[in-house]
Amino acid sequence: MISLEQVGFAYNAGRSDAIVALQNLNLTFQKGELVALLGHNGSGKSTLAKLLAAVHFATSGNLRVNGIHATETTAYDIRRDVGLVFQRPDDQLIAGRVIDDIAFGPENLGLPRDEIELRAQTVIDALDLHDIRDASISTLSGGERQRVAIAGVLAMQPSYVILDEPTTMIAPPQARQLLALVHRLRQQLGIGFIHITHFMHEVVDFDRIIVMHEGHLLMQGTPHEVFNRHAELHAVGLDVPLVTQIGSKLHAKGFTLDTPILTAQQLAQQLPASSAPVVQPISTPTSTPVTSDTFISCENVHFTYLKDTPMQSSGLRGATCTIRRGDIVALLGGTQAGKSTLIECILGLRKPETGTVRIDGKDIYAPNYDIGALRDRIGVVFQQPETQ
Repeated sequence: MISLEQVGFAYNAGRSDAIVALQNLNLTFQKGELVALLGHNGSGKSTLAKLLAAVHFATSGNLRVNGIHATETTAYDIRRDVGLVFQRPDDQLIAGRVIDDIAFGPENLGLPRDEIELRAQTVIDALDLHDIRDASISTLSGGERQRVAIAGVLAMQPSYVILDEPTTMIAPPQARQLLALVHRLRQQLGIGFIHITHFMHEVVDFDRIIVMHEGHLLMQGTPHEVFNRHAELHAVGLDVPLVTQIGSKLHAKGFTLDTPILTAQQLAQQLPASSAPVVQPISTPTSTPVTSDTFISCENVHFTYLKDTPMQSSGLRGATCTIRRGDIVALLGGTQAGKSTLIECILGLRKPETGTVRIDGKDIYAPNYDIGALRDRIGVVFQQPETQ
């Protein structure tokens, strides 16, 4: 069990510029329990996670893990029991290759080679990492790096695993796969999970939800109990699952529903059978013609990573699109769909093997094109801010 008694934490404690992040927390976490930790940015979630994993240490109060008081002298013992997946995967990826990074933790636990290989293969299977098993980590996308970081922690099989917003950088199918793995590992190995997230729908089947606000414990309870207090959640900038919002609005309209509704299945079961309105499909053109208003145009753009090497992989295959001046455009796709690659080609950061990219009708890869002037006109915010 993990227990916190009047735990507080301040950055730069004892100095005039100290920042209090946590105050008077009294909490317990049981082995095998699935707990969601919710709160807006700055509420103290990540700070609490680092205290639980002995990255930071409480500046007041008492934190114990399986009876061991968490201090700098007991940090190694705590970290054997509590694994932490950081919000930014690059903060914890160490080895050059995927398989080596996954095996790094079990190796440092002194496990025999066959056990290390078994654990590594188990998490590779669970997180669908077969295709990048031997890949260099430097070539991976942000979502792939996140999955490798998760795999490295899970391979150590700690008593508790803290996931600090692990689904932010991965595609929805992979997020669902990860959460299914969390439930399976809890059942098979009795691992307790503490899942920090902003996606409320991910935690409707957890055992307990803890809500943080400005370093304090705001509320805790089952998903049914917490999401039934949607007005209090809204007051601190939090939301409830979309289906819960829909159920609440239908209930207000006179539908007989047991609120809160937590899943689409619950809503479907409780709604009366009725004929659905006919929705006419909207025809969408496959491409937008280039006009005088066109600002950016890409035509048949191809790009290959590590071309002509055994690790080559396709980034773009005939990408064609136009963006008009003043448009607001959403670029959607799963991990490795080519979203970032296309943006980098538009900015001149990567040069396609074939195809053209034009800004205001001018080919940006022409010998006399001024790339510097292009970057004065188009700004980019990268996926990981520290890279810029």
